[in-house]
Amino acid sequence: MTAAATAPRAARLRFRRPTDADLEPVLAHWNDPDVRRYLWDDAPVARETARAVLAASAADFARAGFGLWIVEVPPATFGGVCGLRPVGDTADLEVLYSLAPALWGRGLATEAARAVVAWAFAGLGLARVLGGVDAPNVASRRVLEKIGMTPLEDGPVGEGSPVSYFAVTRDRFAVTSA
Repeated sequence: MTAAATAPRAARLRFRRPTDADLEPVLAHWNDPDVRRYLWDDAPVARETARAVLAASAADFARAGFGLWIVEVPPATFGGVCGLRPVGDTADLEVLYSLAPALWGRGLATEAARAVVAWAFAGLGLARVLGGVDAPNVASRRVLEKIGMTPLEDGPVGEGSPVSYFAVTRDRFAVTSA
């Protein structure tokens, strides 16, 4: 089975590729004020934007075997999204995650991010994975640190907030996840 045909695995979460039926739950999730505070620099997310992000993810899955997965808490409760996307015009991929606020504080974001990064190393054969976090988002920064990422560089991304970048190599990840 190829990486493109698999999904990350986690003890308390299920990952699946988005379908057209996921547009409304994803749109509502990304427009939750607590979620969009850092993920979308507190700007409302338009339906067209959410549709475009999901379409870009579908294209990434078709082209390269990675993208954003819908994260569910079994049996089928929508929990958010987590996956990989290219970083600008580089060859690097970054892990992205946003879980519903009702799920915060239980270690589920760490579990989701760890599962996706493990999948990236095992399924895609990547040498490293990046993670970006808005500088004041301490909780998200902690998720990246818990999965073995260390600071890489700081700088603005587009028009948004300054983003701190972290990275973990396959070797370091294997050591910190053992």
